[in-house]
Amino acid sequence: MMSHICGHKSNTYESIRLDGTSQLSIGDTFSTTIIQQAAAPLPVPNQYFNVVLPRTKNFVGRSKELAQLTTDLESGNKVVIAGLGGIGKSQIALEYCYEYRKKYPTSYVWWIDAVKTARIAQAYSDIAETLHLPISSKDNLMRDVRNWFSQPENGQWLLIFDNVDDPEAIFEHTIDGQTGSMIDYLPYNHQAGQIIITSRTKEAADLLGAELIEVDILPNSAARLLIESYLSTTHDNSTSEDVDMLADTLSCIPLALTQASMYLRQMKKTVKEYLIMLKSGEQKAQLLSRHLGSHQNKHSIFTVLNVSYTTLKQKHSLGFEMLNMACWLHRVNIPESVLRQHCQGDKAMSEVEFDKAILPLMQISFLEKQHRASDLDEVMYCIHSLVREVVQIFQSVEDLQDTSKSEALRLIEQETIPLVHTHNWHRLGPWIPHVQSIVWCSNSSTLIKHQARPPLLYLLGTYNATVLSRVDESMEYLEASLPNLQQPGDISNCVTSLASRYQEKANGTSRAIELLRSTLERPEILSAPTDIAVRHEARLRCKLAAVLCEQLPPNPKEAQVEVAKAAELLEQFKIIARGHGHPYEQLLPYMITQCRGEIALAHAAISSSEDVDGLLRGSEFEVLEFCKRLQDTLSPSNVDNNRKGGLLWLLGRVCMAQAARAQSKVRDEKLKEAELSFTTCYNFRRHDSGDLSGWALEALKELAQCLREQRRYHDMEVLLRSLRSSSEIEEQGKTSAKYLNSIGLLSWVLMEQGKWQDAMDVCETFYPSMEKVCGENHHTTVDVGERQAKLKGIIDGKRNMKTMFSWM
Repeated sequence: MMSHICGHKSNTYESIRLDGTSQLSIGDTFSTTIIQQAAAPLPVPNQYFNVVLPRTKNFVGRSKELAQLTTDLESGNKVVIAGLGGIGKSQIALEYCYEYRKKYPTSYVWWIDAVKTARIAQAYSDIAETLHLPISSKDNLMRDVRNWFSQPENGQWLLIFDNVDDPEAIFEHTIDGQTGSMIDYLPYNHQAGQIIITSRTKEAADLLGAELIEVDILPNSAARLLIESYLSTTHDNSTSEDVDMLADTLSCIPLALTQASMYLRQMKKTVKEYLIMLKSGEQKAQLLSRHLGSHQNKHSIFTVLNVSYTTLKQKHSLGFEMLNMACWLHRVNIPESVLRQHCQGDKAMSEVEFDKAILPLMQISFLEKQHRASDLDEVMYCIHSLVREVVQIFQSVEDLQDTSKSEALRLIEQETIPLVHTHNWHRLGPWIPHVQSIVWCSNSSTLIKHQARPPLLYLLGTYNATVLSRVDESMEYLEASLPNLQQPGDISNCVTSLASRYQEKANGTSRAIELLRSTLERPEILSAPTDIAVRHEARLRCKLAAVLCEQLPPNPKEAQVEVAKAAELLEQFKIIARGHGHPYEQLLPYMITQCRGEIALAHAAISSSEDVDGLLRGSEFEVLEFCKRLQDTLSPSNVDNNRKGGLLWLLGRVCMAQAARAQSKVRDEKLKEAELSFTTCYNFRRHDSGDLSGWALEALKELAQCLREQRRYHDMEVLLRSLRSSSEIEEQGKTSAKYLNSIGLLSWVLMEQGKWQDAMDVCETFYPSMEKVCGENHHTTVDVGERQAKLKGIIDGKRNMKTMFSWM
């Protein structure tokens, strides 16, 4: 038996089966590899909710976005939720997840961090492992996951791809270890499956053919609720106005509001205290970059926006530079023309090229195109105020601010200064907020003397005086501009305007005379080429003559000397210019004509001799001749119309002076002529520069005085009541001394007609503004104060009389 066994020839096996089918004999040998029968696959769970973020307790608003999201997803569409970083895209998706789970309890919900393809690939691997999905091979894992979700019989599911901020890199590049790109691995099951993508850029919707939901800032009411949901009523007594101010300061961006609110709650500070902290640039940067460890807000608004800013810098340099420049302008009504001018520089740029440059800024909501009333209106853009301020901070960190501010100064000067020279006030108006913004932002030692900044200060001074009739603000801008102006033309423009502002102030005439005389000695004027020096000296002497005429007492003799010098300089200039149509060939004769009229009026104010009558008649004739020449101009410019208005204003005053020296019949005729001149002048100036322009208000006052001389009190009242035609005009007018002077006349004419309560209403409404703007000792303020006291006595007396006889 033993030998039988030992002599048996053994067999060798590579493997054996453990299912009882292998035929083994004693003495057979086999390798160590054992193939075991495959175990039965684990069952797929009937539901899974893989969302680690808890539901937001402070979720407010967004009902419209959620409704649209539900409709689009249930229609079988993929949906991209796009918007500015920190605007609340992920919070909307998160809220939808929890609503979806409630609606479909036996479903699969998976939240995927989609910042990088590697994280998406890992998420797919986790899905396969967690749900026990059959995977053919590692290389086909993502395909197999896609296929499983694409089968209707596998039930309801929702996939959220969060933070797809570089859609091209995420969806179009081949994924490591896989055979295709992410766009190939998105499951599709319109009956039971839904896909949400959140992204800072709208580009994802185009790449995927998905529906786009653009998320904007919170409505004010929702922003207020969000802040208040964090505040403790025990420690915070902030008013609703404070809360609204905070929401507005942070542009109603949810992440910024949440940051601020959590800070307030943890530090037990009030909203008012936080607002004070935000006014400090350094503290603002610290507050916006601070996060308080919330599991929902691991990023601050500062870091979230910095991601987009850095991406722009790396991938879209032209858009990056455009944003850096634009953030120093006012945040709304940014004209496309200035953005285009920045992009093209000295080279022409096609529409397509510009669209390519600005598209990245619009895709991430750093710039947004505003609605246009018609296709004829210029395209305008806007930027959220918080985004604007954060980008300014980013530039400071990278030391880019001076470069971008310089570019903004250059572009704004290029667009606006020509409008001042042509007196195109209506077109200039929309630019004023941008001018104010860049002038204020460039008030640093490195930029204060930038060649574009002083002319822009002059522009603001001129606009405040001419259009808004704000003398104090105008003087402030002009005085800041003058020391750093270099060009003779800019200097003479600024000085003549500033001299006019000085004239409007108490005891300001002497300052105006001193300014003009010192300017005649400025090196920039004296050392200029002959043609430039001659014309600007003539202009300054004409202005000096006009100011001398308004001295108290007037000094017409010295004024005449200055006019004679100016006339002589004009003749020199005509020889030099040789009829080449230089603007000063029209300006200087106009100024000389005005000066002669002012000299005649000055003589009339201090003398009753017949010689003065001749001067007035001569001035009247000269003005009419000049007006006729302007009338014959085929296509008058704004400058021509302005000069015509100035001459009509002068003509009206000459006629008033003649009326004051004439007998009854001639007096009435001259007053009628003056009324016609002032009326025409007023209409010109209202059309040219607006109801509240200094020029229009001067004409209005003279017209009212002319009606007063004719004792046409009702007509005078109707005219002056136009100053109160709207609350906007009234509120703006309270900042203008010229407006308030005319309001003083309104109170007088109402009282003169026995309309005591109406007169009292005018006095009470405007007297505080007169004290503030005109000064306590100004004649208008004094007159209205005395009138108010007198009216009170009359009204009280009438009331007492009525009470006394009420029994009858």
